[in-house]
Amino acid sequence: MKNLCRKSRPVDDPYEVWQNNQGWTWHVLKKYQNPDNEAKNPYARWFVAAKSPFTYGSWEYGDTYVSEIKEYGVRTDIDIDEKPYEEWSPKMHVMTDSEAERAAEEILKGD
Repeated sequence: MKNLCRKSRPVDDPYEVWQNNQGWTWHVLKKYQNPDNEAKNPYARWFVAAKSPFTYGSWEYGDTYVSEIKEYGVRTDIDIDEKPYEEWSPKMHVMTDSEAERAAEEILKGD
């Protein structure tokens, strides 16, 4: 699986936004590993812009452990540009409209 979040983004266009009810917000600007490797790594980290009651309204930038964000926050927004299905799943076939119509007709006929 590819890391779709490997390129850095600006704070106003994050890949994900995580928040909690204590006033913390994390904008995920870069992920260093793909999701499979990240899940196996207890020290996986993301580059984030964080805002909290202690930053007085400004963003602080740095690496944060993924486990801490997931433990204390809830994902409230996601903006990851997925690649076409064919790229990451070559076995998948996307039907054309005419193929879909024929398949629906066969199902309705009971074949």
